[in-house]
Amino acid sequence: MAAPKTIVIEGTGDWVRTSYRPAILSLASSAGLQDELTVWYIDRSDPPREPEWRSLEWGAQELHSGREGKLAEVYLPGNSDTWRGIPMADAVCVVTPDFTHMDVAEKYLEDHGPAARAASILVEKPFAHDMDAARRFRRQLESLGTGRPEVRAIDHYAFQISALRNLLDGKPIQDLIGEICRFEFYMLEETETESHRISSLQGGLTRDLGSHFLAILSHFCDLSSMSDIQIHCAGSHLRSGYSAETCSALSFVVQLRDSGQSVECTSVVGKGIGATVKFCDIHGEDNNVIRLEFTHGESVVDYPFRSAFHARWMDSEHDATGLRDPHRTVIATGDRPDDERSYTKAGTQSLEVLDVTGFLSNPYRDLFEALLIGRSTPFLLSHVDAEYVVDALDRWSGALSTFRRDYWRRYREKSGRRSQKYRWPPYATGAPFEAQLGNGRRIYRTA
Repeated sequence: MAAPKTIVIEGTGDWVRTSYRPAILSLASSAGLQDELTVWYIDRSDPPREPEWRSLEWGAQELHSGREGKLAEVYLPGNSDTWRGIPMADAVCVVTPDFTHMDVAEKYLEDHGPAARAASILVEKPFAHDMDAARRFRRQLESLGTGRPEVRAIDHYAFQISALRNLLDGKPIQDLIGEICRFEFYMLEETETESHRISSLQGGLTRDLGSHFLAILSHFCDLSSMSDIQIHCAGSHLRSGYSAETCSALSFVVQLRDSGQSVECTSVVGKGIGATVKFCDIHGEDNNVIRLEFTHGESVVDYPFRSAFHARWMDSEHDATGLRDPHRTVIATGDRPDDERSYTKAGTQSLEVLDVTGFLSNPYRDLFEALLIGRSTPFLLSHVDAEYVVDALDRWSGALSTFRRDYWRRYREKSGRRSQKYRWPPYATGAPFEAQLGNGRRIYRTA
């Protein structure tokens, strides 16, 4: 009989509840799981929050496990010695806020020492809070010498690179769209920043949402080559408790892995603005595009939401043979001061969709199958690429800080007011112009 399998999940928050545990339950109920699987859920929150799937009372030092078929689940309130009481794991998943990721991973290495080599350490995006934490963890990992555990980074949007691979069917992407010309990434949500997440998002929404774009780009580009970072717009909700930006539009240049050619990239992210729109466009030659469409939507008949698809822009936006692209906007500038621009939604282009592949319906289940059963693995970032993502986010944060400082300098010069009396920027609808997706005419202040 094969040895039992063990997975340790550090964290019991929303993402564990909505993604990790449903995937594990689905796997456990399938015929594919041959061995007993034990999953430990470690909760280091203060005070610990017993998840709703637990019904038993527990004390500070008690363990309670539930069993369903070949699955045993253990909920453990965490403390400084928690790792010492847990058996060796086949996989350790770090699903805590980013500023604790490396502390958790380091503690696992410290408590298990050379025995930790048997596990895969999987860290949720954006891997580390900053490069100092990433470097500190790498030094501790390398101290284990030969055979140290494999470290990978998880990004649930980058998982859908698997769908792109299915779309390409073994062919190079150039066979479908020609040479890649540029990348565009939009991740905009109508809902504002959730109050229970404010404490874990003080690095800004650009780091939280923009990291998805960088994870996808790592499949195509050498992120270490990033240059010419420019901030075009940034804003923040006028609300207490959140000081970082809640939206931004930025651009940069990066080199393609296969050719070394430089391509332009645009990232537009934000919450509490416009409509909920999430997609990544890979633009090629002759109006060809591959889109990773992450948006859930039903408003456009026959438009392939939640898919990877190859399409071609139509010459006429009114071409009846094409599908209306629900995301394109056209900018109209009115008579406003230099620091104010008026943007209004205009016509939308049409797409001729040539091929479509649906997304993975449950990528975390596919991940656990790969870990425990040996099936194909959804796209994970290598340790090196994960560090490049963190480095890029640090550089974005530096550019945003410069943007903020220059914004207030101009504001003081024009108004004569002291900047510390006002939140940055001093307006409630801080949104990039690209967020104007059909919600009527608004005015947004920009740099």
